[in-house]
This record gives sequence, C-alpha cells and structure tokens, in this order.
Amino acid sequence: DHFIGTTKSGNFCSIKFCSSRVVKSLAKFGIIEKKSLVFQPNEYCARHADFWRGMIDGDGCIQYRGRSICVSLVSGSLACIAMFEKWVKSKCNTKANILTIKGKKLYSFSISGSFAIEILNLLYDPSHKYSLDRKYEKSKPFIYAV
Repeated sequence: DHFIGTTKSGNFCSIKFCSSRVVKSLAKFGIIEKKSLVFQPNEYCARHADFWRGMIDGDGCIQYRGRSICVSLVSGSLACIAMFEKWVKSKCNTKANILTIKGKKLYSFSISGSFAIEILNLLYDPSHKYSLDRKYEKSKPFIYAV
C-alpha cells in the first residue's frame, strides 16, 4: 500500500519506506548504502541465473554488435564482477576477462557470440518468471539458437 513514485519520463520508479527490520534484512544480502562500490553477492544468490538476470536488468547490457550479441555487466565492485565472471565461466568456456573502465572506478565483464547466447539461454530459460521486458525482448532472437 506504499506510494510508488515515477520520474517525469516514466523510465524510473521508486518506493520509499522506513523500517529498521527491512534495512537489517536487506543488509544480510549486501544491500546497503553506496553498495555499488562494495557489493559482494551472497554465495547462495551468486549460484543462480535468477540473481544474475536481475543484475543484468539493473546494471547490465544486452546489445547487438553486427550480427552478434554481447552481454555485459558493469559495477563499481570488483568482487561483484569477479563473481559474475566465475558464474559465467562455470557455464561456458569463455576466455573473457574483467576490464577496468579507464578514468572511473568501474569494472566490466562482457561475453559475445556463442558464449553470450549460452548465457542468455540460462538467464531467460522457459521457467523464468521475472525480467525487464526490454532486455528480454533484445535477447529473444538469440534464445534457443545454440
């Protein structure tokens, strides 16, 4: 029953509430102030495609490069990107590495081509229930193309 605010463009929504119990619960999963610089995913969460789909929805990118596709995640937390790299490499045989974005305290891990398609098939398997519509739509032409 909380008010959900939207920006004038309608591109962003927010909800505000005060609850020390919720704050403590979120902190157990690393959701804290300025988390983008220190966030380290919970080990349990980091083993699941649902978690990484949410991360891609929030801080990731699915983009076309010519006739290929690229999936990437960007964060100010090297630990977060390292866990994404570990999860991806446990699912496909990519040799991709973490990149540091020059001039900023940001890190990126990207895969493309058949490796990106493998990961998209895991992120958007038929049993998934929740995803950002625009990212799911971008991945659709490549799902089940392996």
